[in-house]
Amino acid sequence: MMSIDTDRLAKIEALRLAKGAHDSFARGASVMEAVAYVAGEPFSDHPQCASPVVGAFLRAWNDRLDDETRQRLTPYVVRLVGTAGSDEDERRRRDMLWEWVLGTLVPTWLETAGMHAEAKDVRAQGRQALAHVREKAWERRMEARERLTALVRAYVTSASASAHAAPAAAAYEAATYGAAAYAASAAHAATASDASDTADASLADAAASYDAVGAAASTYVDADTDAYAAYAADADNAVAAAYAYVEAVMAPTVRELEDSAFDLLDRLIDVHRKVA
Repeated sequence: MMSIDTDRLAKIEALRLAKGAHDSFARGASVMEAVAYVAGEPFSDHPQCASPVVGAFLRAWNDRLDDETRQRLTPYVVRLVGTAGSDEDERRRRDMLWEWVLGTLVPTWLETAGMHAEAKDVRAQGRQALAHVREKAWERRMEARERLTALVRAYVTSASASAHAAPAAAAYEAATYGAAAYAASAAHAATASDASDTADASLADAAASYDAVGAAASTYVDADTDAYAAYAADADNAVAAAYAYVEAVMAPTVRELEDSAFDLLDRLIDVHRKVA
């Protein structure tokens, strides 16, 4: 039975979890650093009391989440203490991550990018389909970027009433770009986990690859920075407008995957616990 420092627990409950690594608790803490702190271990993001597989996933995911969603990890700090299990426990957790990446994450992004046949291949063939899907997703990403550039340029250089539909159309192309990019990224990381000495880290990186809104919105702006900034009056407004357009399209998918990942986290923790 692992013990929890009750004085430190009170500090954790008032803490806002932060991204990145920190030198000490006084400078902030990620979710895994908070686990080490509340368990009374030396301050690090690799606490010995926690599952290595779950720890790898959360080190990647902690930094990918937006600040508000990251705070949903706070109640997990105590639950993670004592999750370090047997080799069999960790193999089961690794298998669960694979099941989620292949059954939910990659197919969802492929479907969001309109790549339904490829999503079906991943669900049916698993890891064997990843290399092919990665290449197809990369091609889809570049095609979407070209269409996005053309739409943005047409919008900002046209004064016709019909041009007002362009932002929505461009947002969908940006979403296609982001979805294809994250499908390719997750497929690449998962493929690397088969042969890598850091297999857990590669698989964890694949599982954390789904907050694509920022990448898609940035691509929207970059499609024609000068022209789009001119339309929006200034660059800051251009970025804000692009994020609004893209988030409206992509946010439902991101929220769906986040909720699914939190459910996965619950199941990963419950594989084995040494703390009641």
